[in-house]
Amino acid sequence: MSNDSTFPPAEALVTLAQVLRQIARRHRLTREDSEDFLQTAHLKLIERDYEVFRQFKGRSSLRTYLLVVCTRLLLDWQVERYGKWRPSTAAIRLGDAAVFAERLIYRDGFSISGAFETVRLRFASLDAAELQRIFDLLPARECRRMVSDQMLEDLAAPASPDPLEALQREGASRRIADALQRAVKTLSPDDQRLLRHRYTEGRTIPSLAEALGVEPKALYRRFDTMLRRLRRALSEAGVTSAATIATGTIEFDR
Repeated sequence: MSNDSTFPPAEALVTLAQVLRQIARRHRLTREDSEDFLQTAHLKLIERDYEVFRQFKGRSSLRTYLLVVCTRLLLDWQVERYGKWRPSTAAIRLGDAAVFAERLIYRDGFSISGAFETVRLRFASLDAAELQRIFDLLPARECRRMVSDQMLEDLAAPASPDPLEALQREGASRRIADALQRAVKTLSPDDQRLLRHRYTEGRTIPSLAEALGVEPKALYRRFDTMLRRLRRALSEAGVTSAATIATGTIEFDR
């Protein structure tokens, strides 16, 4: 691939989308998790200016190369979403099938029967009796649980922070919010509406592209341009430490 290309060719993006969906299916992500992973992966690649394509040296097929890159993105997404997962000592002693089964049950929330069938497909050399023995020997662990925002809001509030630190944080947050508000106002009303749909209403880029009747890759490029412009405006305003754009507090033109 040419190093002077500023944006990957369409066929490379099609291959990328196919590989990401293949990985989501291979790891049996739910529809919601699959959509979240695909969206997160695309945004990370955009933020890095699709550097992965410029790093491709042609020592394998592009699809094989992207399978490695995107599997790494999936692992990063899983750690960010669920935290670092470590298998038990007992599962490690029992082998790869046990480690895989333990992860499916206690991290990914599979039922015992669902995990059994999934492991049997992955490790076809194991007969049903041996696989059942492995499942019987797995130690009980606490399952990972995802809780709703409402449940988190109902938890008791933590101890009050230092008043001076709280004021300093509040002032810094206000300055960032004000700078971001001004930056957003420089965008066109259409771009502001897109940002509102994407970040305030939680719409995905593929769903917005479908509603607008445009190709998703074109809309990804448009969001990339908008986010670059906002980051540049924040940098010019002296805001250099904001890791994310908190659009939930921004007022958009309707």
